[in-house]
Amino acid sequence: MLKPFGWRVEQIYFDAKYGYHIDVLMPVIREGLIAVGKSVLLTPLPKELQNREVIETDPDEHRICAGNTTPLSSDAIIITAHAPLLRF
Repeated sequence: MLKPFGWRVEQIYFDAKYGYHIDVLMPVIREGLIAVGKSVLLTPLPKELQNREVIETDPDEHRICAGNTTPLSSDAIIITAHAPLLRF
């Protein structure tokens, strides 16, 4: 459906007990940097993401939606105060 517009869709399966939005379970912190917990994803990262730097997060933080972040710039991000392990 999106191929004519230059998009390619990759399927990533994740454990829904940690949330149900991939952008919350695997937030992009900045270009080249993502945060994800090892037990959250059920499939490997797509090849385009495998060369990114990864901050390993605690799955318990995903339960409180810690990955629901808002980047402000390339070096600033808004994150919940209840996620001490995701602070970096």
